[in-house]
Amino acid sequence: MKSLLCAVLFVVLALPAVAQQPTESYDDVMLVINERSWNSREVGAYFATRRNIPERNICRINVDTSETMDSATFLPVKWQIQEWMRQQKLVNAINYIVTTKGCPLRVRTSVWDYVDSVVLKAYVQGGQCSFEDCLALMNGKDSAAMLAVKLNFNIPRSRYYGSTQHFKRDSVNLPMYLVTRLDAYTVDQVKSYIQRAENPAILGEGNWVLDIDPGREGGGYKVGNDWLRWSDTLLRAKGQTVIRNNDTTYLHNQQNVIGYASWGSNDGHSYGGEAAKPGNTWLNGSIAETYVSTGARSFTPGRVYGQSLIADWIAEGVCGIKGYTDEPYLDVMARPHILFDRYTSGFNMAESYWAASPWIAWRQVVIGDPKMRLRTLMRPTETIVSVDSSFRFEPIADTTWVRNLDAADLTVTALELHGANTADFTAELLDGTFPATVKQGDSIGIIITCRPSIYGAVSALVAVQHQRGKGGSFTISFTATGYGLRPTVTAPAAANFIAGLTDTTAVQTIVVHNAALLDTIRVNNLSITGAGAAAFRVSPAIKYPYLIPGGDSLKFTVVYRPSASGLDSATLRVLTNGSPGTKQIKLYGERTNTTSAPAEKVAVASQLTLQPNPFSSNTLARYTVPEGVIAVHIELIDPLGRVVRNYHKNAAAGEQTIELHGENLASGMYLCRFTTVDEKGECNSTVQNILLTR
Repeated sequence: MKSLLCAVLFVVLALPAVAQQPTESYDDVMLVINERSWNSREVGAYFATRRNIPERNICRINVDTSETMDSATFLPVKWQIQEWMRQQKLVNAINYIVTTKGCPLRVRTSVWDYVDSVVLKAYVQGGQCSFEDCLALMNGKDSAAMLAVKLNFNIPRSRYYGSTQHFKRDSVNLPMYLVTRLDAYTVDQVKSYIQRAENPAILGEGNWVLDIDPGREGGGYKVGNDWLRWSDTLLRAKGQTVIRNNDTTYLHNQQNVIGYASWGSNDGHSYGGEAAKPGNTWLNGSIAETYVSTGARSFTPGRVYGQSLIADWIAEGVCGIKGYTDEPYLDVMARPHILFDRYTSGFNMAESYWAASPWIAWRQVVIGDPKMRLRTLMRPTETIVSVDSSFRFEPIADTTWVRNLDAADLTVTALELHGANTADFTAELLDGTFPATVKQGDSIGIIITCRPSIYGAVSALVAVQHQRGKGGSFTISFTATGYGLRPTVTAPAAANFIAGLTDTTAVQTIVVHNAALLDTIRVNNLSITGAGAAAFRVSPAIKYPYLIPGGDSLKFTVVYRPSASGLDSATLRVLTNGSPGTKQIKLYGERTNTTSAPAEKVAVASQLTLQPNPFSSNTLARYTVPEGVIAVHIELIDPLGRVVRNYHKNAAAGEQTIELHGENLASGMYLCRFTTVDEKGECNSTVQNILLTR
């Protein structure tokens, strides 16, 4: 196994969602059978019958049964398959392609891997590619990458790598298919894992075996061990049983294995070759990955042994595994922490391997039924619970539901949070205490509260522990996400200054308000720019940084001294750590022909009070309307900036009221924006926080 220095990888802790087998449709699966191979015909017929694959989805090719095909032979075969798919109208109807034992395993080109230090001055990767990776890119805009020579590891990235969504081919965003292969030393071994995939283990049964090689802690190989460590953390957070080995012993004879990852014969303590066969017992639905360069170089019995072969893992009883036909380099391995995360989150086998594999048009083979997936006793109704955004430190809650899929009552015994942002979340039952019984077919509500401590995205894995009768404990999980908003800065859009003939200055009061309740805004600077900037100044000068506590305001005066022209404009920029980072207020100054200017006009709307605040159903907005105001607008704005309530009223001078209604609105912090419109059509606004509780 050769190594590449790998970029920083991020562990995604939990993602969509638990889906159930056993009545999975295979209408979006295309089966490839080589008519020249008895093995292919036998495996294909068996799989088609067991999975009810329609005849129109079975593509029959006629090629040599050798495991290696040259590119000149492959290209017309590819064109024939593509034309057949077009005729069958399957190009965009198919998501999965399944090849069979007896189909080609690899496609070879005339260019092999070598170092060109004279002309190209590059490491050249030859175009040889697995048959399955070639088929994955058919009928898509990335198809030119198959069999192409690559330089300096410039190998195409799979568009599905790292995805948190279930796979669906898209000619624009996902112009590919997920391809798996049905192969083993014998046809009977293939039939065995096809049949065993029909009754997979329940999530929580079995052991996840992670075998670290301490001799690979240096250089570019260390990341392979890191993937195993990250897998350990992830699986334990999900309530799974993990056997992790860190010493110089190569693990053998593990029992009831549901997931496995190791260095195979590349583990310096395995003694290599056939000695690397693990000798495990495997549960139905089990999957594995080995960091071995050529573990899928052949599925023919009796081949001369070298590096360990994944066919031996299949012979032992694993139901799904990934291997490599030729030297792939460490970076192409299926990342175990992503592979196992997806597989324990309800993704099928093909989705899990392809989401975990960064490269495509390369030398990889995924073995097994593409739609095999673990069973679960419970299922969240939401794959990712996205709690609404809120200002930092301000809690906001959402409710999700988890359904009992079992044929008996289940007992929820605990809720646990895992991940870097667990302090930002709480999880509690909607109604009741632990232990809580969930009857067959019923659901249980879980309240997720997010109080973000940072600006930006936060997430946590929520593990739901449950029991079936007096049996063992099981865990399903989902991800809760939230977003911490920077405190919102509100201020008037413009301020107008009018100076009379005898006035040397005109003055306006500007109000900058912090719309958050618990977070502080830091004002770093006030500056006046533009052609007329010299005519305006802030008085008195403000000492920076100026802190505006939650719900409070900064009030300051802008003085206008008319220029010789008597018509001036500028922009007042308020630089803060809030949102937006820079608030701009337009300043307009004018000298009139009258002896004195009108009285000062404060650039903030008339006084507004909200009672009660917080409120649960209705609240009363009370405000004072000055002379000259002809209309009043009141808006309720949610944390995402959406106007969710609108009230309009023709105004009469004096004290007025409007009742604000909160029905069908979620609990949380809202902004109440109060705007007055005067006879000239000019608007003045003020904003207050208002808390809705249920």
